[in-house]
Amino acid sequence: MANVDFHFLPGEGDTLVITFNEMWNHYKGQRFWAERPLIKAGLPAFGITSDGPHWYPLHETIRALREPVKAARNYKHVVLYGYSMGAYAALKYSWLFGDPTVLAFSPQFSINPNDVGPNDVRYNDFYNPAERVIRIEPADINGGGYIFYDPTYPVDAAHVDNIVAPQKRIPLQNCGHETIHCVRSASRLRDLILAAATRDDEAVRRLIRGARRQNPYYAKYLLTKLLAKNKNVWAASAAVSLDKSISNDAETLAIAADAFKRVGNMALAADLYRRAFAISEEQKYTAWALEVEAMVPKPPKPASGKGFITSLKSLWN
Repeated sequence: MANVDFHFLPGEGDTLVITFNEMWNHYKGQRFWAERPLIKAGLPAFGITSDGPHWYPLHETIRALREPVKAARNYKHVVLYGYSMGAYAALKYSWLFGDPTVLAFSPQFSINPNDVGPNDVRYNDFYNPAERVIRIEPADINGGGYIFYDPTYPVDAAHVDNIVAPQKRIPLQNCGHETIHCVRSASRLRDLILAAATRDDEAVRRLIRGARRQNPYYAKYLLTKLLAKNKNVWAASAAVSLDKSISNDAETLAIAADAFKRVGNMALAADLYRRAFAISEEQKYTAWALEVEAMVPKPPKPASGKGFITSLKSLWN
């Protein structure tokens, strides 16, 4: 049976944040999901925690929310914030908070296979009828806010299409399921929460779309799509413009290397494979680097009796 609990974080201001963790509760030294950036932001918060991928069962979650619901009455604004499983909960239990603002990143509307159908089997193994995880219904949702998702990522788009809610949709193309990585800093999260709390649509859209290209998954999804359509020159050009976004992820570096390999820049492809190896230490990247290095044309040897400079000049004639 799921264990759902809450933790309180004191802070300043008239906006209370309620967070719900994603399916894997890897808090990395935090008591609850997003605690560290909220400490830096100085905002008061309750963190609602589930001890595994249980999708916040009805009775356990309502019990855990009793104290946060009482405390919320003392604040002017209440923002419910979650990603994936946590986004499901932020929407599902918004009715308890009167008129909250919801920030839901890549939510599911249900994980019941009978609701979702055969096109999305990602969460089938986590569905347990005994835990009373019920799909989101229109009556569950109060307030306003925003649902962030990638409309070009079909399985997530289908979930959002099934959520009947007043929250506004903010499309984040080429982010896949990992839309939450558009909010990577405490300052950006604070700005987003405060803009959302006052329902400042223009500020919310500006903040989140400005961060989209900084999402480390943006480059991966964009390059993969372009290469799948054989738009190799476009992919190589995108890799150049997104260099900072791809520099810390081995898999994305390898995808960029493939783009340069396809357009014939073997030297740069080899360099990217070696950078991928330096990050991951996976030997396959070294093997791929050696493979493309073997394709680099070797310069002709200087002709007998000619100096090096003379030989170079001959390359331009």
